[in-house]
Amino acid sequence: MNFKSLIILTFSLCLSTSLWAKKKDKENKVRTAEIGEIHSAGSPYKLLPSTKSYFEIKASNETGSEAMGRVNLANNSRESVKFSLVDDEELPFQIRTIRNSIGKSFGVLTFTGEKVAKAVYKVKVAAVFENGAKDFQTYEIHRVDEYLADKFMDFAQHEFTKIVKSGTVARRLSMKVKDSVAREYFSKLNKEGFFTDLKFMINRSGWDALCEGGGRLNSLVLAYYDPQSSLFKNQELKTRFYQGILVNSKFNHQFKARWSDTHTWRNSDHLAGIALRVIADLRQEMKSSEKKDADKAMKVYDALLDVCDNLWAERMHERPAIGNANRNHRMRSLFIRAAITYDYNRALTDQDVWFDKADPRIPGFYPDGIFSDLKELLETGYVFMDKYNKRNGIFPDGTICHHPAVGIQFTADAYGWEWLVEHSVPLANFLKNTRYKTNDKVYDIIADKLLDTYRSVIFNGYIDMSVGGIIQSREKWAERMPQAVVSLIEARSDDTKIKRLDELKAFSKILKGSPFYDPLSLNQPFWNIDYLVHRRPTYFASAKMISTRSRGLERGIDRKSYYYLGDGALFIRNAGSEYNSLTKVFNWHAIPGTTAEQRGVEIPLAADSPFKGANGTNSYAGVSSNGQYGFSAFKYERNHADSKVCYATVNANKAYFFFENEILALGNNVRRVYEGQGKDIWTTLNQVEWETDIYVSGIDNALKLNSRDIEKTFKANQPFWLHQKNVGYIVIPAKTTNVLLKTQKKQGKASGVFTLAINHGKNPQGDDYKYIILPNCSRDQLQTFVTELQNGDHIAVVENSFSRFAVHHKKLKLSQIAFFEPGELTVNGMEISVDRPALVMLQDLGETYRITVTDPLHSIENTSIQLSLNKKLSGEGAAYDDSTGLTKISFTHSSVEALAGKPQTQVFHID
Repeated sequence: MNFKSLIILTFSLCLSTSLWAKKKDKENKVRTAEIGEIHSAGSPYKLLPSTKSYFEIKASNETGSEAMGRVNLANNSRESVKFSLVDDEELPFQIRTIRNSIGKSFGVLTFTGEKVAKAVYKVKVAAVFENGAKDFQTYEIHRVDEYLADKFMDFAQHEFTKIVKSGTVARRLSMKVKDSVAREYFSKLNKEGFFTDLKFMINRSGWDALCEGGGRLNSLVLAYYDPQSSLFKNQELKTRFYQGILVNSKFNHQFKARWSDTHTWRNSDHLAGIALRVIADLRQEMKSSEKKDADKAMKVYDALLDVCDNLWAERMHERPAIGNANRNHRMRSLFIRAAITYDYNRALTDQDVWFDKADPRIPGFYPDGIFSDLKELLETGYVFMDKYNKRNGIFPDGTICHHPAVGIQFTADAYGWEWLVEHSVPLANFLKNTRYKTNDKVYDIIADKLLDTYRSVIFNGYIDMSVGGIIQSREKWAERMPQAVVSLIEARSDDTKIKRLDELKAFSKILKGSPFYDPLSLNQPFWNIDYLVHRRPTYFASAKMISTRSRGLERGIDRKSYYYLGDGALFIRNAGSEYNSLTKVFNWHAIPGTTAEQRGVEIPLAADSPFKGANGTNSYAGVSSNGQYGFSAFKYERNHADSKVCYATVNANKAYFFFENEILALGNNVRRVYEGQGKDIWTTLNQVEWETDIYVSGIDNALKLNSRDIEKTFKANQPFWLHQKNVGYIVIPAKTTNVLLKTQKKQGKASGVFTLAINHGKNPQGDDYKYIILPNCSRDQLQTFVTELQNGDHIAVVENSFSRFAVHHKKLKLSQIAFFEPGELTVNGMEISVDRPALVMLQDLGETYRITVTDPLHSIENTSIQLSLNKKLSGEGAAYDDSTGLTKISFTHSSVEALAGKPQTQVFHID
């Protein structure tokens, strides 16, 4: 490059940097306006108070041993200071001042006696600052048999090993490679600490290079300590990777202030893994009599601490984003930072970043010591949400949401579970019965989510696809749940009180079965994500909808296959494993319960966090549940203004009704609204493993398992039934309906696939459908049910129209109605009217009526729904009018946004 070209390039870079700085300054001002100014730190001329300091001395310590814990300055001060002891004539301690490579001063207490005789020593420390300021504090040094810091190092090593074996993103902590690859990395790492083929610029490509370099350094450190490697104890390698750590830290620190990826652990995990392996050598080298070696070791040590300080690394210029599930990922590096800090009184960050008392992420958080900081991060880790305001957190229905920019979702697996228990429970267990023990509230939060949320969505060791994805092995959840419950119980301090401890213990006994069998029977609404779970001891079912507030899962196989997972997905499990082996053969345009065009193109990143077409475009979506029975209904629309994100081509009204051993699905106004590819539109009843013979009404012989691939259309003009693997399907046509049966033989490790769907054709303009699934029945029971249905002795569909769905279950004396608009109708002789769109469920219990009402629009302005019935009822909110013969009841829901869609149930006496 000639001189002129260099000048032009330099000018371009300067201009680009200037424009970037102006843009970031504008963003920062907006951010400051949203969440307030950073609270300024206190005086830099103060010692860390004794109330926040802790020191230990081993009973076995000899003369010259250092006490555990150092005297620190308050507020992360880097002022120059001199420490001394006051009135120390009889104390067996001395103090010396050290200053590390980044300018922080510490007071090191050294034992000078022959025997640690007292249980507690008190030392008064004086600090004299360069400007003449003075401060004094009296500290206690406690005699112990083993340092808490050594225990924590063992704990961190154990956690490190455990999470690396888990095979998650935490594998970055241990990047073991073949010896030939390690030698190639070594050849590219020069003496200055740079990889010759990587360019570190402060931009996206530079960040990627930094992370790649961090991973390579991790691999080289592993090779250095591996006796089987040709690079084992290679001193030139050690010199270079030490220099590489310094380079990584330097650029990582620049990224903190100028540009940052949202996933800071992509680099810090690599360096954290290195830290655990080199810390023993560094400690020895920092004590070296050779000043050059000691100084170099200190610089490397401080560099590792700085990179592991990733909680404050993300967008330092904007304030760190620490109030979400990503904090769990950051905790990996922070755990290791705490372990290698080896000083109870040094804050978990060396940055002078402080937080407002009103900061919603960590209110009043002031870092001042590794264990107190970890404890506070644990106790403030669960953010509870009351609005759909694009914030991560735990919602009132139990949903744990992450990446909510385009509708909230229940990230039960990849984020929610780890956020809830991965580091919190082990840390609480470590800190139990210490001065840093966790408060009871944390245990109660975790217990509630295990018992009320995760227990509901995990069946026979498998998590529901609509919240946990399809790649779930039996071993994963059959082990995860028992371990989490037992670990939480074991993590208590002696005085910890868990409100639901007896329930946890009872649940733990259930989970000890192999495989565990949970006889849970319930109907549970998750109204924040438009999701309903229905369980009986022999089966599990769920319905997942979308609305303007919600979406399906963030991503799927290859980040694309979960597009339709919130679009009315209806999953049914008997064994639990029915969908597990279909990963490679699943038709993602035919998710059970959904209505979708069978397009032959690649599904977009529809549910990925930045995709603006992930949520629905209609606010009508509601779940109604009394805990035993329930139903859900929604207006299925994905009609986004930006046509580029409109992959779905169909609109419809859809509903799902759950009874004892029957599930009814209704749909109407099925219509094509976008051109798409002009392919057929299906409503899929199920797409599941093909494991048994298939029996079809009107066909004498069974369609044999794996005999051949089948694709057959049945033209049904009367109830049509089909039976496969203890599940019965009944299509009830209003007109001639095309029922498609498609099977695919088992191929290699992939299971055979059974698909049953209603084919609406290429261009439906108002089609409707009606089908029933019996989730646990024999073929004889299915035929008996069909006979009862035809005789009118079971379920009656009163209305399936654009205005409402209405169903009555005769045996249960249960009516379920979804009003899309104000109106009235008669169900089983009961005249029912509402003044607003509503989901209404009524059950005649003999002497009482149990009524449940839900606002499917989740309105926070109009919080009352007026229900009118031609029956005399008495109870709270009920008013009977003799002149009209009507009872009017006002159901009022919360004006809190996240509670507005919660079902309201009341019981009324029949007069």
